[in-house]
Amino acid sequence: MGECAGVVIIAFERIHIEQGTELRGGPKARSANGHRVPTVWNHIEAAMAYVTRRPLLVIVEDGLRPEGLLETGYDWYVQRVELSKATLDTSEFRGILGDWKRKVGEVAGTLSNARPRGQGSELDPVKLTIGQILSAVTPAQAWAIAAALITLLGGVASGAYWLGAKFSNSPRAPTQTQNAK
Repeated sequence: MGECAGVVIIAFERIHIEQGTELRGGPKARSANGHRVPTVWNHIEAAMAYVTRRPLLVIVEDGLRPEGLLETGYDWYVQRVELSKATLDTSEFRGILGDWKRKVGEVAGTLSNARPRGQGSELDPVKLTIGQILSAVTPAQAWAIAAALITLLGGVASGAYWLGAKFSNSPRAPTQTQNAK
């Protein structure tokens, strides 16, 4: 998702509930007969796009159960359509797609300006500053690096102590009880 400048969710029927009950056994139980439900991944990917502030275009097949991130009333537009080629040719759809494309262009420009670049489109680690490297590290990566460093230092200290104890040729310093004699 970090590499994306925009996200399109196309939700179509994955599950059809011929006969069913929603909230079965509860006081608000109701029929779920004939419900059409998309994949849960539509909700997950839409949430990821929203959290990362990517322009989101949600296209939902007519007749799907409106719930979660496929409902209208959020910060993005949910286009309910009949999934057909004719839908793509409507002026309404072209306008919505054009608006989403404009937003994607803005985000793409922001992302490309924020990323340090080396030669071509590849990052050149030699040209990165410490500040650029640190700003690119996520909190999870920072904790992983800290844990690795602590483990490494603990291993070096333990190894040094073991080597010192095993190969030390000097007599040990007398203890306090030996000094008292």
